[in-house]
Amino acid sequence: NKKNEVIYGSGVDTDYFNIYNPDIESMEKRIYNGKTLFLFASRLIYQKGLVDLIKSFNLAYEQNKNIHLIIIGWIDNDNPDSFKKHEIDEFDKLPFISFLGKTSKMLDYYNLVDVFVLPSKYREGIPRVLLEALSMSLPVITTNTPGCKLTVNQTFNGELVVAGGIVEMSTAIMKMAKNEGLLSDMGSHSRNLALNKFSTRIIYK
Repeated sequence: NKKNEVIYGSGVDTDYFNIYNPDIESMEKRIYNGKTLFLFASRLIYQKGLVDLIKSFNLAYEQNKNIHLIIIGWIDNDNPDSFKKHEIDEFDKLPFISFLGKTSKMLDYYNLVDVFVLPSKYREGIPRVLLEALSMSLPVITTNTPGCKLTVNQTFNGELVVAGGIVEMSTAIMKMAKNEGLLSDMGSHSRNLALNKFSTRIIYK
């Protein structure tokens, strides 16, 4: 036992994934009109829980029109579990969603949004995007599944929901919508978790 230690994922570069001071009057902020912005970033496959997320958002949007979901991801044509383009096109018609495809500017979007959400339905490692979101001081909504659940201390830096729990996820979304004090506190806890548990300085050592 003296020679063994548990390694939590591949680690995240907490110096690179760190908040800078974006122009809050940026074009993107004007487009979204001050709404609470949620970000999903992943390959567009069913097991990442995207259908559940959209259903949850639909429920929340019925009660609060001041929320918006940004989806960054790509169709994986070599994966039988992947969404088809016509499915994504249908989702993109919904008023509370923006599909942005694939991007190399993740830092910009981490800085733009208020909450990161990944409703994965299967056993993960520790998803890279969750580590990056923590490091960027974002509250996290994710599922109580292996890998994902290691990134959230319930109610401190985010919300853990049951995989497929549409109503539960919708409740978590509404809880965070425009609750600036809660978002700020959770974001600080996320950053501390990244620094103290997931930083590459710890993992590499």
